[in-house]
Amino acid sequence: MFIRNILKRLEITDKQSFWRFFWQIFKFSLVGLTNTALYLLIYQVIVTFLPGAYILANTVGWIISVVSSYLLNRRFVFKDSEVTFFIGLLKCYVTYLVGLALSTLLLVLWIEVVGISERVAPLINVVITMPVNFLMNKFFTFRSQKKKGNGMILVTGAAGQLGTDVVKELKKRSIENKGTDIVADSNVVALDITDEKAVREYLTANKPKTIIHCAAYTAVDKAEDEPELCHKVNAEGTENIARICKEIDAEMIYISTDYVFDGKGDLPYETDALKAPISTYGKSKLAGEEAVLKYLEKYYIVRISWVFGESGSNFVKTMLKLAETRDELNVVSDQIGSPTYTPDLAILLCDMAQSKKHGIYHATNEGFCSWAELATEIMQQSENQCKINPITTEQYPTKATRPKNSRLSKTSLDQAGFSRLPAWQDALKRFL
Repeated sequence: MFIRNILKRLEITDKQSFWRFFWQIFKFSLVGLTNTALYLLIYQVIVTFLPGAYILANTVGWIISVVSSYLLNRRFVFKDSEVTFFIGLLKCYVTYLVGLALSTLLLVLWIEVVGISERVAPLINVVITMPVNFLMNKFFTFRSQKKKGNGMILVTGAAGQLGTDVVKELKKRSIENKGTDIVADSNVVALDITDEKAVREYLTANKPKTIIHCAAYTAVDKAEDEPELCHKVNAEGTENIARICKEIDAEMIYISTDYVFDGKGDLPYETDALKAPISTYGKSKLAGEEAVLKYLEKYYIVRISWVFGESGSNFVKTMLKLAETRDELNVVSDQIGSPTYTPDLAILLCDMAQSKKHGIYHATNEGFCSWAELATEIMQQSENQCKINPITTEQYPTKATRPKNSRLSKTSLDQAGFSRLPAWQDALKRFL
């Protein structure tokens, strides 16, 4: 427990934060070596011309090197500090006065008591005072730096199809981020969103500004056989996150779906249209929406459809794989909607996370098509000769009932001033 508290105090909560802390120490050490060289140069010059004046040499060396140390640390080590220049410099002098007092006492101890050479004693002091100096700088001089996680964005489902591209976009914008998924790897931390205790511990420890909730149970047909698991992940897991978001005052971006509608008619659904899901998956995602609305005021609910991207499996990849061994494919033609390319959506989600324009949105690539039309475009753009035969939904029975109308209106995006995603044909071309 003692060690855990120390690690928490040092902001080391996972592998990523450990390496960030290690890198910070490494940079601080380089700055320290630079200023140590400056300090030792001044010290040696003074004691050479004024033998026995080691206290004066030590004092002058520390005073001159403190300005250099402050400037270099502010520029390269504690870059997120919000402390003003002169207050920071004043704090730095206080920190180094403490360091100077410690160094002087130790210097007297080494030379007068232990009998170590005047030229060797300063080197011993550096080894002892360096870590002390680092901690004083971190927790006093630059303590007013942004609070941990103040600008951090957490992505759940970060190893998934959408989460992967969201993390890429955040990194591209140099936005501090963390990723979680059900299984850890080199880039994400393991977090089971259905475990309320684990979610609470992780979120309260890291205190993200925004959570982009991409984690979900998305096996639409399998959900009919596993309704409890589907509901536990999509509804209860989302509720766990929403509840704790409220406690830590974080905003939440919840990724929902066209499946919350019944798919009747042929007009695009507005964001406030009647929700009437016709599948287990759709019902679980609607329950997730309701949890977000119940607990939060600072939220985004973003409904998407027909997702495809570089990671994971999707319709485009399936069509391309089947076309390798078949001359023709039967594809449903009476389900109409819009594909959503994850890199395009990731840009919008990151824009939202920095906008404060909370609300409910529909976000897909522009244009409508049937699955058969999408498959035909896939074959044409990939220059594949596989023939696509349009069929009806009834000719291709599935366990889960699909909405025939998945058209989503983008009026809410326009009203909030967000840019619509590019045409789905263009997105497909870039994907291929």
